[in-house]
This record gives sequence, C-alpha cells and structure tokens, in this order.
Amino acid sequence: MEEQLSLLKSTFGEIVDLKEGNLAILQSLETRIKKIKDMYSEFIQTNRDKVFVFTLDSFHFQRKLIDLEYEDMNRMFLSITNRMYCDYYKLFKIMVEYVREHIPDNKLTDLIKVHDNFPIYKDLEPFKQYDFQYIQGLHEIILVILGYIHTYITNKEHDLKVYQTKNQIGLNIDSFVSTFSFNIVVIRQQAVLFINYIEFFHKIHTKYLKRFTTKLNLMLSQINNDIKLDNPKDTAAVKNDTINDLREHGLDRDLLRQIKVSISDEVSLSSDSSAEKGSRERPLFEDDCFNTVPSEITEDDSPVDPPLVELASAQESFEEPDSGTSNDPWAKPESPESQEEEDEPFLSFYSSPLELNQNVSVVVSNDVFSM
Repeated sequence: MEEQLSLLKSTFGEIVDLKEGNLAILQSLETRIKKIKDMYSEFIQTNRDKVFVFTLDSFHFQRKLIDLEYEDMNRMFLSITNRMYCDYYKLFKIMVEYVREHIPDNKLTDLIKVHDNFPIYKDLEPFKQYDFQYIQGLHEIILVILGYIHTYITNKEHDLKVYQTKNQIGLNIDSFVSTFSFNIVVIRQQAVLFINYIEFFHKIHTKYLKRFTTKLNLMLSQINNDIKLDNPKDTAAVKNDTINDLREHGLDRDLLRQIKVSISDEVSLSSDSSAEKGSRERPLFEDDCFNTVPSEITEDDSPVDPPLVELASAQESFEEPDSGTSNDPWAKPESPESQEEEDEPFLSFYSSPLELNQNVSVVVSNDVFSM
C-alpha cells in the first residue's frame, strides 16, 4: 500500500502541472484578446464615419467570436476544477465517516478534526471557483488518512499473530481470532476501495485536462493563424503540439485533416482547394479511345470502310414500296414475286458501296469497332 500511495502522490503532481499549463495558455489567450480589443478601439476612435464603421463590422464580429469562445473556455476550466473539488471533497467526507465508525484511533481522529474545515461543496453551483489549494489540501489529507489506516492495519495484524499464538496453546478463542482476522480484512479492502476511487479520479481528471489543453491550443493556433501577432516559429510550434495531441487521442483522419486546414496559412488553403478542385474536374472516362485525337488521313493510308453516314445516305436511296404493298416492314409478303421485289433494294444496299457478307466498321478516334 505504501507504493500505491507514493504513486498516487506523483500522479497528482502531473495533474497539477497540467492545470498550470492550462492557466498559462488561458493567460496567453487573454493577452491576445486584449491586443485585438485595443486595435479595434483604435480603429473606431480614428474612423468615426458611418462608412468606416460599417466596414469595421467584420472586424467587430471577428473579435466577438473570439470573446465568446474564450468565455466558453473559461467556463469549461471552472467546471473541470469544480468537479475535481467535488470528487475529493465527497470522498474525504466518506472517509471521515468511515474512520469515526470503524477505526478507533485517537491520533487519526484528532488529525481529522484539525483539517475538517474545507468549504462546503454545493451541487447547485457547478461553476463556482474553489481555490486550487483546497483541492491540493483535500488530496493530501486523503493520502494521510490512508497512511494512518495502513499503519492501523499493520498494528492489528501484529495483534492477530499474538492471538493466534495464544490460541495454539489451548485457549478457546477460535471464534475471536476468526472475527478479529475478518475485521482486518474488511478494513484492508475498504482502504483498497478508497485507493481505487482516487486512481479513477486521477484518470478522468487527467483526461479532462489533456483534452482541454488540446482545445486551448487549437483555439490559440486559429487565432495566431488569422491574426499574426507572434513569431512564426512560436506559432508553428503550437500547431505541431496541437496536431500531435489530436493524433494521440485517436481523432478521425478526415476531422484531423480539416483541423490542419483550419490552422494553416492561406497558401496551403488555396493549394488544398485547387488540388481538390482538380480531382473533381478529372474526366469521367479515362479510356484512350475517348481521349485520343484522330490523326489526319494521308493518301498513303489504306482505305477504311465508310462510316454510318454513308449507310444512312444509302438507305435514303431505297425505292418507295408500291402502293399495293403493306407499310408494315414485318408483314408477310403475299407472294414470292413480291418477296423478290422487296429483297432487291436490300441487296443493292449492301452491294454498293459495301460488298455482301462484309463486316460493317465504324471509325471513332482511330479505333475500329466491328459491328
């Protein structure tokens, strides 16, 4: 248990570092927002004409959006720290109640009385700001209580060995020894449960703070990309940190690509859009037969079969059927003589300019398709 308590202490130190990092980014955002506000005020004071005021509305809306997002970030940070205080405060109260009922240790009781002066947590005030020193104090006193419980269990285990020795010499204290051992096991498991609670709190608090750091860096990168107030090297470093954090969180690739575009320069935006546009304008069919430009035919080239246009003109030269014949091309002829009369134009159609039983060919872009 001592190793677990030491690990919990170091893990909470990492959480404190994350919180301090978030405060630093919030301070940086606040500084930039103040600069932007001063720039807008300067524009308004030096340009009071209606036309200029109208043209500055876009700048005003840009500043307003940044202010709204910054306010949301502040509320989120207050909510996270408020929840941290809530978790440790309620766990502390549960542990105090358990110690008073099951662990009759005067030193531990006196210690609890001295430190039981934390502000009462109110569930109806989820954005109330509690000083982070209270959170650190709660975490520290919780670990101290667990240390006292561990010491109490160690002392009781020593007493158990003494009782077991007396039981072996013939005293009828079997039930007493079993009950005493059972109480030690219950207290030890309760301490393990408290440790599991703290480990869970550390896990979710770390996750909340890391995700909040990513959101802050994303907002900072977008502001630096839109309004260049800092050194480009510092801006690039923030962008890289943001992208790496998003990759670690397993963000969807399409969403990650969109975020990269949102924090990139206008040049990369235009290049990406032109690349996407080029991919959309590619031809639907990429077969060579539809894209090859036909070359000119010289006198040395071998003759090719006439196109369908000649066939259509030849078809127009058909003789009109006699008035006595039916207009239905599928009607059965009345006699063999009439059948021969109808076959003659059909044969003459294939005999000129094409020979009978010869394949009809169509030339499309230097490629020959047989019909």
